[in-house]
Amino acid sequence: MLKNGIFPKCLRVADLGCSSGGNTLLCMSNVIDTVHNMCKENKYESPEFQVYLNDLPDNDFNTVFKSIPSFLEKYGNCYIAGVAVSIGSLRSNPDPRSYDSCCLMDLLANSLLHLAAQGKIKEDKIDSFNIPSYAPYQEEIKKIVQMEGSFSLEKLETFETDMTAIDKPFEDIANLVVKTIRAVTEEKINDRQVASMYSMK
Repeated sequence: MLKNGIFPKCLRVADLGCSSGGNTLLCMSNVIDTVHNMCKENKYESPEFQVYLNDLPDNDFNTVFKSIPSFLEKYGNCYIAGVAVSIGSLRSNPDPRSYDSCCLMDLLANSLLHLAAQGKIKEDKIDSFNIPSYAPYQEEIKKIVQMEGSFSLEKLETFETDMTAIDKPFEDIANLVVKTIRAVTEEKINDRQVASMYSMK
């Protein structure tokens, strides 16, 4: 934090799993209080804070945002953003064409080709359809963190998602897969025929 005797004018803090309960902003409060105390002890001017609250798309961010005004009343010079996104998709294989990197997009591609074969959409629409999806290799994550230099990586774990181990009916599992693909593709698909493939009815 203190580098070459110079204290930064702006500190960025990210909570990668903020949830939406009463303790959502507690972690940020602890960080800001610690920095304020450090500045007071060393006679530095307190920096501006940029806080990034991250969680899965189904997190109740409305509840989070309702608690922000009282937080800002106490801490003032602080910018807060809520980001609904998961960063948990890593691949264990260095080949970006491997199954664990492309399995969900393969399902989407097969669905689109099936609709094209039925004449419901034109093939040129499929050719022009592009989703810039990339699942990073775990070693890439390590290198990026090391190169950026703001964090030290103590532990990085990956685990496989076994859909067959989920104790739910097949239709529920299929719906989960559909929702996963839908979250990143639906806004890019305007064609009604294509959008209808997301319906499990």
